[in-house]
Amino acid sequence: MPKLVKSYIMPLRELAGDRADRLEIIVVNSGSEQNEEAIVKEFQKKYSNIKYIKTDQRETVYAAWNRGVKAASGKYITNANTDDRRRADACEQMRLFLTLPVFWRPMKAILKR
Repeated sequence: MPKLVKSYIMPLRELAGDRADRLEIIVVNSGSEQNEEAIVKEFQKKYSNIKYIKTDQRETVYAAWNRGVKAASGKYITNANTDDRRRADACEQMRLFLTLPVFWRPMKAILKR
């Protein structure tokens, strides 16, 4: 698992491209006994936009996801597990799609219900 964590944080920053400093990365460690914390702490020395949350007990992936959502401060949120892969412009494409009026018109009608 530590190799996966290490190999995942840098690609996340690369996915953000010139917006990397505006990207908020939240790593939730739910009671893992491996060395993820040391790896994340090394990245935190270089990048101030990485939050690390560690729980003493194992929890479900959904509980960990909810913990990350509560810690998030950005306008948009997406999750990514250590075994997920995305194309290079994925974050920017998602952001652009979410700003399209064609997306929000139907969503506003759904949210009003």
